[in-house]
Amino acid sequence: MRKKTTRFIFCSTGLSILISCTVLTRKPLPAEPNTYPASTGLTSQFPDASAVFLLNEARVELNENRPTLVKRHIAVKVMNKRGADYANVTLPFGSDSEISHIKAKTLRPDGRIVRLNQNQVFEINLFPDFIFYSDVRAKRFSMPAVETGCILEYEWTQRLPPQANIPRWNFQMQEPVLQSSITVICPRELSFHFAIHDQGIPVSAQTDPYRQYIKYQWNAANIPPLVTETAMPPMEPQTSHILFSTTNFQSWKDAGNYFVRLSGDRFKADDSIHRMVRNLTENLTNQKEQLKNIFEYIRNSIRYIAIEIGIGGYQPHSASRVFLNKYGDCKDMTGLLIAMASAAGIEVSPVLLSNWYHGRIDTSVVNISQFNHVIALATLSDGTEIWMDPTEKYEAFGNLPWYDQNTLALKAGTDPVLQNTPVDSIGRNLSTRFWSVDLYEDGQATGTVELRFTGAHAIELRRQLSGIRAQEITAWFGQELLTLFPVSKYYVIQIAHINNLERPLTINSGFITNKIAFQNDDVLSLYPGSFSAFNWPRLFPNQDRQHPVVLRHPVSTRDEILIRYPQSWEYLTGSVSDSLRTPFGHYSWSIDQSEHGTIHFKRSFDIRRSVISPSDYTEFVRFLSSVSSGDQTLIQFKQSQ
Repeated sequence: MRKKTTRFIFCSTGLSILISCTVLTRKPLPAEPNTYPASTGLTSQFPDASAVFLLNEARVELNENRPTLVKRHIAVKVMNKRGADYANVTLPFGSDSEISHIKAKTLRPDGRIVRLNQNQVFEINLFPDFIFYSDVRAKRFSMPAVETGCILEYEWTQRLPPQANIPRWNFQMQEPVLQSSITVICPRELSFHFAIHDQGIPVSAQTDPYRQYIKYQWNAANIPPLVTETAMPPMEPQTSHILFSTTNFQSWKDAGNYFVRLSGDRFKADDSIHRMVRNLTENLTNQKEQLKNIFEYIRNSIRYIAIEIGIGGYQPHSASRVFLNKYGDCKDMTGLLIAMASAAGIEVSPVLLSNWYHGRIDTSVVNISQFNHVIALATLSDGTEIWMDPTEKYEAFGNLPWYDQNTLALKAGTDPVLQNTPVDSIGRNLSTRFWSVDLYEDGQATGTVELRFTGAHAIELRRQLSGIRAQEITAWFGQELLTLFPVSKYYVIQIAHINNLERPLTINSGFITNKIAFQNDDVLSLYPGSFSAFNWPRLFPNQDRQHPVVLRHPVSTRDEILIRYPQSWEYLTGSVSDSLRTPFGHYSWSIDQSEHGTIHFKRSFDIRRSVISPSDYTEFVRFLSSVSSGDQTLIQFKQSQ
């Protein structure tokens, strides 16, 4: 599974995807378009919307021993051509559930109604590529007679297993919503928990006990669309929503014990695993060195393949099966690591987490489906803890990839407990760029550049480079880096340490520029940004901010440009510098002449806070602008008389 989409163990299958973000009701489809009088006048009210959800309903009937019944109902008005995408509908379901009673129609602007024919509803495999093995399928159809101004209306019924967990209900969407409601009917004796996160949007709640049931209903109206911004947090936690749990878990310890029970004896080593462990640890007495060899064997030899069949979305396969097949998903690879470490006498526990892409879990509701990944935590005999993610092929032993860091995780060993995963020091996510430039009298230049990357930067680049053939490296280098360093041509590109994960990934190249310095009479001038522009201010052009700025990880960059100019010219700018220390980070830059014919430009930039609140946004942008001021310092030379 690709990291940019997250690895799934729970949220891609099981119940959470089955009724993800749509709705139901017992009411029949309305017979006439004027059932939605509020659908008029929306163009002036929402001029930028692709579509407007007129109605988004769900009704869930929970049962202790009978299937859970879910009914959904949606009506959405198409505002323009972009909104026509909402006519393509996908309704996922798993092997333990079914979808029926699909009814759909298009209410045209002229008052005519065009109904969906049942023979236009198809069944597909939902994850043909993303998850290699999956029993999650979907009903799919496209609404008929779609045009701007029409209303798309459809409903369906879904049957789920008894006491099915209800996934989060999102009131807010990327388009305006006029009315959103969810009703849950629950037996009194059934465990049922929920937590409302209204995010400033009023949500009315009503509870009606009757007979042996309790009816819960939540409603919200006139919900604005979710605003998307650069570097915003994962989207779902920012929306107005409700979290549910229908399990009997009273604590996160119960959830951890549930995963342990599901795992059973699947983390035990068989004879073949024991033989491999002996080979890997032979002549090694240090536990850390033994664990390093075991971890690197799994990381390098076991292919990551997502396997999501029934309970397999939660339950790992046996370590012996994973070892034999040489593939598995995150919980399978972690299980094999636990088995092999145990064979060497090293304690390793599984850890459930929600990684950066998925968002931080909400502890107010104990729901194991909030986690989407499994990693490992070793405790050596001297008490040393070592966190490991064997699925990340481009991270060295002893380090967690950035997307696993600083998140709330559930250690599911003998004593399950929630704890935060560690965070790298800022200096580990370091990019350094060294330029050696020969500047000529006509304003052109030649030189060399060396780029070094560690931590998160190295992981992302190694992943890109792993899929590129050697003869394509030059083209890749140009496409990826010419936008940052606008010189005209790179040549003799060398890349070192792609596979040596304990060394910085290093790229060396020569280059030739077009004219980067301009001449006025006998003065030659250029800007440092001609070689190494600081582009961060371009990422945040807006003056205000609705969501926090959430950076993936702390950032540290170092730039150094050595410029050799003709001996017949005189350096005019002199020594200039600036520096600033703020709560967001630090920077410094300087330009000075080390000797005649040579000048140095240096820049150091660190972002130490990865979350910037909207109230601090203006100061954060001002800080970035200050850093970029060094790029605008004019470096000048005058031809000697």
